Amino acid sequence: MAQPAPVAGRAQAWLFGPLPDLLIGCGLLYALALPAFFVYGSEIRARQADALMPLLVLLVSLPHYGATLLRVYERRADRQLYRRFAIHASVALFAGFVVALYVPLVAALLTTLYLTWSPWHYTAQNFGLASMFLRRRGAAVGPVLGRCLRLCFLFSYGLVFLWMHTGEGSPADYAVPLGGDTARFVGLGIPHSVSLPLAGVLLAAYLACLLATLILVLRATTLRAAGPTLALLLTQVLWFSLPITVPLLGFASGLDPLAWSHRDYYFRWIAIGHASQYLWVTAYYARRASGWNGFGIYLAKAAMAATAVWVFPIVLFAPEALGTYSFDAGLAMLVASAANIHHFILDGVIWKLRSRPVASVLLEAERPGSAAAPRAAARPWLGRLVWSTLAVGLAIRVLWSWELLFVYPAAVAREDFAAAARAFDRLAWFGYDDASRRRDLGWALYPRDPDRALAQFERSIALHPSAKGWGSIANLHANRGHWAAALAAGEAGLAVAPSDPDLLSIAGFAALQLGDPERARALLERADQIRPRDETNQRRLERARREIAKPSVTY
Repeated sequence: MAQPAPVAGRAQAWLFGPLPDLLIGCGLLYALALPAFFVYGSEIRARQADALMPLLVLLVSLPHYGATLLRVYERRADRQLYRRFAIHASVALFAGFVVALYVPLVAALLTTLYLTWSPWHYTAQNFGLASMFLRRRGAAVGPVLGRCLRLCFLFSYGLVFLWMHTGEGSPADYAVPLGGDTARFVGLGIPHSVSLPLAGVLLAAYLACLLATLILVLRATTLRAAGPTLALLLTQVLWFSLPITVPLLGFASGLDPLAWSHRDYYFRWIAIGHASQYLWVTAYYARRASGWNGFGIYLAKAAMAATAVWVFPIVLFAPEALGTYSFDAGLAMLVASAANIHHFILDGVIWKLRSRPVASVLLEAERPGSAAAPRAAARPWLGRLVWSTLAVGLAIRVLWSWELLFVYPAAVAREDFAAAARAFDRLAWFGYDDASRRRDLGWALYPRDPDRALAQFERSIALHPSAKGWGSIANLHANRGHWAAALAAGEAGLAVAPSDPDLLSIAGFAALQLGDPERARALLERADQIRPRDETNQRRLERARREIAKPSVTY
């Protein structure tokens, strides 16, 4: 293991003080919220405002990505120091993102890599902070304690990895898109017969290592000094080890945050906790290592910097620009995958306690007058141009949130669907258009204005030719008695999803109405094989068979 950088003079025990450090930096805010989630989880989920989580993403999660970009790109010295990753790796990753827009295999690999790496990124951050707090507080972190602490977090991630990749399937599935959406996670397909015993071994090793680490930490320092490190070990348990182990081993706890069906909801809160934690430590570093103009300016700059990887790719690679996927049909996931992998790569390079510049800020006492003074840019016009461009990107991101969280829901609530459609038209100007919401809007419009509903369905298809989109068009035409158009839409959908039972049934019924029972029977029998207990389809199939069985009349 690499030796950490020497520490000239030990820093104070806390970065910002005990309360913010424990609640935000050590993640105890989530631990304090858990009792309420355990008791009132379903009520909290039901009553939570729809806009709350997207606003937290805008205010907390988005700046945490930008904090890394500021750390790497804002100062020329840092750009040169991390040139291999800041430029070369970034260009290679961007090229991979562009290829993924057109090659399903690459899209699936990029998405799978991001989702597999993500919990390790969280885990590594908890480990790094746990080590930092021990050293800031003067604990003797020898090789044995260092390895045990590292193994605790490694075994915890091992359980997560095993959970993510357990299930039927194989890497060959990468090349098979589902309904046209190729930006999806595909696990390794580890059989349950292998994963369950392996999970038991990993869990036993994790618990043993956790116990050994607790003993070694308390031998190395006092309980009070070890508090932040122990809090981070608890955070890792609550974020990953406990909610993953319970479903992986088949236990049913009955507690809301541990229920398999609610894992996505609680992971969103964990993601906000991680982003807050990241902003907490990066703000401390920025305050000591570079020109500091206050937290407000820092967060604003971080939010603007993040638009470079979160907003501009969506604007540039929207379906009507340079891309192929709509926001909801793969573009959002591919941007998230590339942006996060970029974040993970840079983060793994710049936050090493064995690095002398990092150790001098995070581990050593601050000397009077040691804060770096801001330097004037060599080419101030270039800096103004960059920040002005990023400010435009942030304005676009705020516009997305405003339209989606306030304008569109308000229009739907008052049943002003024309205004709702205009909201999406405005979003489309800036790269954000959503095929599934267009489809939902079309069905909301249908009772009042079928023609405008059809326009929304057609817009949905233009964005993402999905089975549900074509099925909506086919059903609209069928409801209006336009059977030729319904059949054409159904068959167009079957070209995208040949085994969709709804499309097979509506196309078969349209063929039946057009007087082609043979064609209808073929389609309806395929639907019946896929979904054999569909009463509506079975009635249609029986009718087609009766039509075929009728004796022909000749004159």
